[in-house]
Formats: sequence, structure tokens, C-alpha cells
Amino acid sequence: MSDIWAAEAWNCGGKDGCRSLGGWHKRTYWCCEKGYTVDEYSDGDHFECDVSDLPPQEEIDESWRAYARWVVDNGKDPLGEYIILVSRKASERWHFKFSDGLRGPVLHDAKRREKHVQFRHLPEHVREYLRLDGRGRLEDFDSWKAFAEAVPGVEPLRWFSVMIEWDKPRSPILIRRELRQAARRHLRQAKKELANAAA
Repeated sequence: MSDIWAAEAWNCGGKDGCRSLGGWHKRTYWCCEKGYTVDEYSDGDHFECDVSDLPPQEEIDESWRAYARWVVDNGKDPLGEYIILVSRKASERWHFKFSDGLRGPVLHDAKRREKHVQFRHLPEHVREYLRLDGRGRLEDFDSWKAFAEAVPGVEPLRWFSVMIEWDKPRSPILIRRELRQAARRHLRQAKKELANAAA
């Protein structure tokens, strides 16, 4: 049985070909039956350590304050410490016509809000929803019969309507702004805790 004793943020300065954004890593200390271990990069590779290797709480707290300051300055969260929505649920009504091709149903026409959209201009989330190959064929159906059984009422070259729900990415500008706000809240809270501890 093992439990996390503490975790601290640390920065390698981008040395030795580090690919971590800003050089940030999370070091995790574990308490187990044999003693303590440290997972330097929180990647599952543990090494034994002594009690004397465990950092004091002040050092751990300062590591997270330094990380929060970096997030405020850069608007990025390489360690994933702040919970920010990066996408939102969206829905769109689309209309499609399929023709009966030799190798199964093929997209003949598509429109949204009465505006026709050529196959090459279909948004990626629509292609993924329909599971279209590079030529507009439905990958899940090798015959019109199989398609008609799965989608009752569909007929060749007749419009049918579909509501497509998907995760729409949020603006990177909004994400950066919210990350900075979350890091500032963290710093304000840490400042209050330091003031209370000193009082």
C-alpha cells in the first residue's frame, strides 16, 4: 500500500532536450511500506529516498507559487493543475443527400442553414460524425441496404436531417485568460494563508 505524501512543481530550465512546456515538471513523493519513494517526473518511475530527502512544506508551497506565477505570465498550464474548460458542447442541424455508390452510400450534397457545403469544405466534426472517407463514402456501410436498415426512412438522393452534437474548442485567448485568473486566485489564497500563519 502506498500513498502520495507530497507533490511539488519544479523547473529543469529546459535542459537536456526537455520537451516539457517551460521546463516544468511535477515531482511526487510517496509513502509506502518500505519507506519513501520519489517519482521525479510523475511518470510512474519511482526511486527510493530517505526521510532527509523529503522537502519541507514551505519549499513545496513555494514551488507551487512559482509555478502559479509562471502560469500568470504565460497563460499556459503544462502540469494541468488548473481546471479550465477547453471545449464546450455545441449542436448543429445538417441536411444530407446520399447516392447509392458501387461501394456503398456516397455523400451527394450537404447543407446547413439552407447553405450548400461542398464535401471538401465540410468541417472536420461533420466528417467524423458521418465517418466519411476521403471520397465521401460512409465508412460504416458497404451497401445501401445496410445504411437503410441503420437509418430508417433514408432514400437515395432525398434530403434527411441530422442534429450533430460535438465538442467545440474554446478560444485560446479565453483559455489563457481563465488560466491566468485561476493562477492569480491561487496566489491570493496562498498570500492569505501565509499572512494567517504569520499572525
